[in-house]
Amino acid sequence: MSIISVSKLNKSYGISPVLTDISFHVNEGDKIGIVGANGAGKSTLIKILNDELSPDSGELYINKSISIGYLKQQDQFPGGGTVREEILGRKDEFRLPEGIDPEKWGLSMLQKLGFDDDYLSKNVGLLSGGERTRLALALMLLKNPSLLMLDEPTNHLDIASLKWLEQHLKSYRGTLLVISHDRYFLDKICSRIFEVENHRLAAYEGNYSSYVEKKRKNYEVALRHHEKQQKEILILGIESSCDETAASVVKNGREVLSNVISSQIDIHTLYGGVVPEIASRKHIEKINQVVTAALDNASMKIEEIDSIAVTYGPGLIGPLLTGVSFAKGLSFASGLPLVGVHHIEGHISANYIENKELEPEFICLVVSGGHTHLVRVVDYGSYEILGMTQDDAAGEAFDKVARAIGLGYPGGPKIDKISKEGNPDAIHFPRAHVAAGEYDFSFSGLKSSVLNYLNSMEMKNEKIVTADVAASFQKAVVDVLVANAMAAVDKYGEKKFALAGGVASNSALRAAMEKACAERNVEFYRPSPVLCTDNAAMIAAAGYYDFIRGKRAGLDLNAVANLKLK
Repeated sequence: MSIISVSKLNKSYGISPVLTDISFHVNEGDKIGIVGANGAGKSTLIKILNDELSPDSGELYINKSISIGYLKQQDQFPGGGTVREEILGRKDEFRLPEGIDPEKWGLSMLQKLGFDDDYLSKNVGLLSGGERTRLALALMLLKNPSLLMLDEPTNHLDIASLKWLEQHLKSYRGTLLVISHDRYFLDKICSRIFEVENHRLAAYEGNYSSYVEKKRKNYEVALRHHEKQQKEILILGIESSCDETAASVVKNGREVLSNVISSQIDIHTLYGGVVPEIASRKHIEKINQVVTAALDNASMKIEEIDSIAVTYGPGLIGPLLTGVSFAKGLSFASGLPLVGVHHIEGHISANYIENKELEPEFICLVVSGGHTHLVRVVDYGSYEILGMTQDDAAGEAFDKVARAIGLGYPGGPKIDKISKEGNPDAIHFPRAHVAAGEYDFSFSGLKSSVLNYLNSMEMKNEKIVTADVAASFQKAVVDVLVANAMAAVDKYGEKKFALAGGVASNSALRAAMEKACAERNVEFYRPSPVLCTDNAAMIAAAGYYDFIRGKRAGLDLNAVANLKLK
């Protein structure tokens, strides 16, 4: 007989979904383990079943004739008497077989859950949180309800108490729903497993070991299916985080079928840098044309695409919103799944496009106008941040110094060009090392040093050799980037190193990194210049690996200007 029935239940906190389209039945006598990662929604589900939370939508039926016992993770037992008084004072609530002395049974239950004679005379108010939870568990088992809902009941038990609880629940004749991370505990008492993952619930027959085996087989089937379909996965990437409107179609994360970029550099050059409001308006004007061109250049129709990947941060909020809103609308209209991509992850993934043999793990230095990150790429979509700038990004320093010496915007390529005519050792500018972070960067002081040098030369009415200033500044930046990157390579023993980001197209940086890697017998990877600047091919490449791992974004995806890389 079914005592719980749930159909298409949904629950969100704000705009964040927790449970989506959950459906299941619980039959009388079932012993069900609920598993999933921390934060997956297990406790939320139990709270909804216990009427502590209300679902946003869906149907929920619980047989009203059953009695329910619900143990929270931290169940604060009420009362101010001693342990003995509080338990035995409720003996009229005990549900025991005939002929059993409730007082003896109650004291025996307390003993088996770790309450010795010293505890019995202890005031409940003096117990720890874990002890009060054990006390609540004891009372609940003595009441012997027809449905037990237990949230991590083994957290505060010693080995002897745990073994007793296993035996007690095995012989318990009611229905059990239990959340636990103890696989051995679940193995011994459960006959079904509910897994909560990615906001959804999947039911498995058998104990925990059986669930693990079935999940492994399901994964192998999915992997074989993916391998058969791998040649056909096409991702449409959309990038609009700053002043380039870009779209691209990429096959299997490595083969670029089209890559369309509409740049706004000429417009922003007039202002000496990117004006966010102007950038946003230009994105709105161009984005539909750019996406259409990307599909046309790839000889594709939107129906042939498998997923849409879009940059949702970090970046300028207005430009980001333009791309995200367009991608969500296209996803809704076409029915295609949507994947949100981190902009820095996109830059890292640009290396996969032209280096088909490159696979994690490796160390990557991402240097651009807005970011300077030293990242250990542990796996596709898995990153460890080793260091980052504490003030100006490297590209930002290039732009500010270029403006100061009269080169204008964009500063990176202009400094790179004129530096070839200058002496990089003409002026000694400082190389900053951040004491608090072994691999962190700081370029604000270097920028200030250049400005001070220029002011000093002007005050002394001495000639400023622009090429020497540019070359010396560039060498100071490159020296720090190479030193920190190679220190990480040496420490972690990595044999693969990659560059990424707009500044990665700088010729001096590429040459210095190539030399440093060759000296260490480390493979050096860098994208072509067109893939160093902001582009959608890199977003589609990153989106491909997220897509095949099952990552999906809903229509509640929002732009996040300061999105962190995880």
